[in-house]
This record gives sequence, C-alpha cells and structure tokens, in this order.
Amino acid sequence: MSSTEFDNLSAYIVKKGFRMIKKYSTGKDMFILVIDENTGEKLLISVPSKYSISCSDTIELVAFTDTETVTVTRSTSNVYNEIPASGLEDDKYLDPTEADRLMEQYQAIDIETEKTDVLKDNIIVYKTQLERLRFCTNNIKYKLSLITDSSVCCITRSNTVDCFVVKKSNPSPDEDKELYIMVDIETFFDASDNIHTDVVMVTRNLHTILEKAHDKQTTVVVSRIKQIQAITNPLIEKQIKKAQYQKSIKKLTDVVLNIRRQEKELMSRIKKVNDDNRSISILSTENKSFKLKNLENEYDKLQKFKHESVELLIGLKTEYNNFVLNIDCALFDTIKNCNQIVSSMKKAGILKCKNAN
Repeated sequence: MSSTEFDNLSAYIVKKGFRMIKKYSTGKDMFILVIDENTGEKLLISVPSKYSISCSDTIELVAFTDTETVTVTRSTSNVYNEIPASGLEDDKYLDPTEADRLMEQYQAIDIETEKTDVLKDNIIVYKTQLERLRFCTNNIKYKLSLITDSSVCCITRSNTVDCFVVKKSNPSPDEDKELYIMVDIETFFDASDNIHTDVVMVTRNLHTILEKAHDKQTTVVVSRIKQIQAITNPLIEKQIKKAQYQKSIKKLTDVVLNIRRQEKELMSRIKKVNDDNRSISILSTENKSFKLKNLENEYDKLQKFKHESVELLIGLKTEYNNFVLNIDCALFDTIKNCNQIVSSMKKAGILKCKNAN
C-alpha cells in the first residue's frame, strides 16, 4: 500500500464516520487509532505487514518480549542488618535504643520507592490483564487492546498477546490506559456497514462480563480481608511463643552451664583423690578406692545428664530457628503483598492514602 493508497484508506475511514487520532508503525505492521464520531467508541485498526504501506507522522513502536528481565534495585534501607564479625562472644543484650534504630531498617519492599524499570513493569501488567481478557473475544473477530502514552498491547487474531513500546516515551507507574476494540483491516472493510453497532455491542458485552467478574472478585477480596484481619491475635500469640522459646532456651542453657561447673568440680576432686593415692598418708587405700569409685559414678551420671540436656537444647534451638525463619518469611512476604495490594488499589482510585506502609 503506497502513500496514495494510505490516503485513500484515510478517506474511506472518514467516510465511514470515524476520526483518525494516531498512527503507529512497528517497521512492518501499522496500527491506526480511530474514534466513532457518532458513539465515541474507540477502535484500533491493524494493518498487517503484507500490505506495503508508506505514510508520515507515525509513532515508532518496538516489540516487547518476556525475555527482557525487569531490573529491581533495592535501597539499602530495605535489607536486613549485617551481623558483625566482632563482639559475638560478648553475649550481651542489645541496647533498646540500638534495637529501635535497627528495626527501622527491617522493612519489606516499599512499592513506591522501589527503583524498577517502570516501562517493563507496566507492560507486564498490561499483558497479564489482556491474557485474562483474551478469553472474552475467543470466538469473534473483534479483539481488545490497551493503549498508553508509552505502550501498545493487543490481542491478535490467533488469540495471543503482543506488546510494543513507544520509542522515546516517558512512562510513569500510574499512567492512564485506554481500552480499544481491535479489528484487522480486512474485517473493517467486510463489516464497515455494521462495525459501528458491532463495536458498541462488543464493548457493552465486555463491560457486562467484567461487572459480573468484579462482583465475584469483590466478594473474594472482602472475604480475604476478613481473614487477614483475623490474624491479629495469632500474630500476637506467635510473638508470645517466640518469647517462650527464648525463655526455655535460656533456662536449659543455664542448666548445661551449671552441669559444666559441676563437671569441673568433680574432675578436680577426682584428680585430688588420685594425687592422694600416690602418697602414704591421709586415708587407707581401701577408703581411697571407695571414694574414687563414688566420684566416678557421680561423674558418669553427670555426663549422661549433660548429654541429655545438650540434646534437648539442640532440639529446642532447631525448633526455634525453624519457627523464627518461617515467621520471618511470612511477615516479609505479607508486607510486600499488602504493599502491592495498596498500590493497586491506589492506582484504581479505591484508596487515597499517601503511604502504602
């Protein structure tokens, strides 16, 4: 299609009651945004590469693929504190003031300050949304597309989702997106007399589908929020259980330390008796042997008790470490997901709060 043929196409589009808004080019394919002058419905006309086309004032598009990764750079304020290499042997309680300062650094990801590739993040969201919506137009020639100032994402005739980036655009996390019914140029010609009513019907049916889906989803969201609200007491109970673990570990550690002191005392007494055996004074040999045997029996019992206590302490510490790590993962992921929920609700205008924390 030459530039003259494109002019003819433009004239035909206008004749059929549509106003041309924008023209996009991928270097091969072309997309034309038009608005129905009578109904205000928006339409995206796809002109495939098999039509040779030449026209000016097109907006350049670059294909986006999932192979491009999303880069996330986290602020150092969102990571855990480093365990110092020195001072571990001191075994002192952390100063409360220092503890408060460290806790300020223990935060889950802050969605609003996360330094990500905004454009790629946005397109992934748009593509995911169209992946859900593509089933709505599975059996008709009309498809759906999402258009923003920085991207064009659309459902193809084969029911896959293609996304393109607008060159030299300035995306933002909360950029507006518009819904366009998409049709290829052949269908536009074939259904040009009915396309006005077709687009209205497709849009109305889509809104009906979304309304029903949103009613169900709202019920689910309300139910999940109630479940989340119900975790307050269990969370407090987990903190209490953690304190109980710490108390039990401290008590058992004290028991082991006390056994070790007794162990040293017995070893000293056994050594003394053995030393006395080398002399010819103090007690008779028989009394010395009896005393030594009693001390050794006492030492054996103490060793057995120490072994049992240490095994119990090892098991208790294993339980505690597993407990703490599970709680840590649960809390961190929950805060991150809650922040994402708040961010999504803010974008939809459901929440007006300034902070997601």
